[in-house]
Amino acid sequence: MTTAPRSAAARDAALAAVAIAALTLPDPQRSRPGTRHLLRLGSAAVAGWAGWRAASSSDVPFVPPAAFGAAAGAAAALALSPVEDATDRWLDTGLRRAGVRHPRPVMAVAAAALGAFAWLTDRPAADEDEEWVPVDELYQERELDPALRALVGAMIGAGDPAAATALRQQLATARAKALGDEFESTVMLSVDEDGPRVVPHTQVWPVRARWSIREHPVELLLQLDRGRLDHVALMPLEEAYADDVDPYEDSPVDDPDNSWPTVAEVSLVRETPDGFSAVAG
Repeated sequence: MTTAPRSAAARDAALAAVAIAALTLPDPQRSRPGTRHLLRLGSAAVAGWAGWRAASSSDVPFVPPAAFGAAAGAAAALALSPVEDATDRWLDTGLRRAGVRHPRPVMAVAAAALGAFAWLTDRPAADEDEEWVPVDELYQERELDPALRALVGAMIGAGDPAAATALRQQLATARAKALGDEFESTVMLSVDEDGPRVVPHTQVWPVRARWSIREHPVELLLQLDRGRLDHVALMPLEEAYADDVDPYEDSPVDDPDNSWPTVAEVSLVRETPDGFSAVAG
């Protein structure tokens, strides 16, 4: 058995994961009507692609099977878009109530993983003899960017000293998990699971790093899961934008030409009961 079909399947799954994550990351409730319509069309396109792929080896009369599958998938996605919006709103609200202040990156990563898994396990009949690739294998581990490691270290050091001790040990072993070599605004982290954990297990670390990209203010958030470093997410600083401006459309946080700044180029802020305050020094 050649590796070409498996490579094609892994490539398609990776593309599907990226597409699904990109469609999940924007919040429909904060989007303009035109943007919401484009998100629905994007979902329909992905569903149509999935339908074309699933039906390509089926025996559907009167029309080419692949065309039938694409049309059926796209039509179903558009018809169910109100249900999808309601589900998205319910999940977003539930995560915020659970303490996730910025749930969109978490939802995007989860949707990408589920989409890739479904893509790899629901293949045309012609591919039944191929070995499917686990979703985790799509995310290749690599060395954590030194500048990003330094930023995370500075954020950890400005937080609770007791928790910081454990997180520093985790950071020492941390590696990045990514789909490719391009710059990614959300970086998944892999750490030694035998190391110490912090409490609460699930939290957004109260210290953030802020700077500007081409005069657009952004902030770096650090998410913990099960008491360990889970991921960092580069987000637009929403409070700096006017109410009629969508920061996720206007901000260049996903620009692949971005690179991580040095610690000296950012300002650290700590969350307090009264909001955020600057970290001295």
